[in-house]
Parts: sequence; structure tokens; C-alpha cells
Amino acid sequence: MNSRISKLLVLIGAVAISGLFSGCIAFDRDTSLLAPHKWDDIERNRVNLGKLRTKMTKQEVLEIMGEPIKGETFCEDNVWWYYIRTTWTDFVTTRDE
Repeated sequence: MNSRISKLLVLIGAVAISGLFSGCIAFDRDTSLLAPHKWDDIERNRVNLGKLRTKMTKQEVLEIMGEPIKGETFCEDNVWWYYIRTTWTDFVTTRDE
């Protein structure tokens, strides 16, 4: 009897963890708080990211990715930022993301 309970608890734990991970995936696709043009930018950036290669020039990257994000805190001349996800590491989607 005790063995059955242990197996049941392991099964319930596995299902709970699976549900947790699938929930995180759903957050990444939440477009309800984003303007439609932002979602299009994110999709385009995801596709274009696969076209980048090492040793490309800045001009080649600009032609593939387009203009980087301007005015963010971490923007610098030699570091370019592009949105590729709708959430940050806190898994919260906000209007400005």
C-alpha cells in the first residue's frame, strides 16, 4: 500500500511539473498586451536571427535585422538590441515589452 502511495505522489509531481513548464511556454506567446506591430517585429527578428553568422559586418547585420531598439537603458553604439521574446526573465508580460 505504501508503495502505491509513493508511486501516485511521483506521478502527481511529474504532472504538476509538466503543467508548470507548459504554462511558461504559453506566457511567451501572449500577445494580448502587445501592439500588433510589436508582435510582427518579434516574429521577424526571430526568423532573421537564424540568418546571422559570425564575422558579419555591422552593415550586413543591419541589412538582415533592420534598425536596433533605440532609447533603452543598455543601448550603446557597439551593442544592438532586438526584441525576440514577449517576456523578460520574470515571466511577466507588460505593456512596454
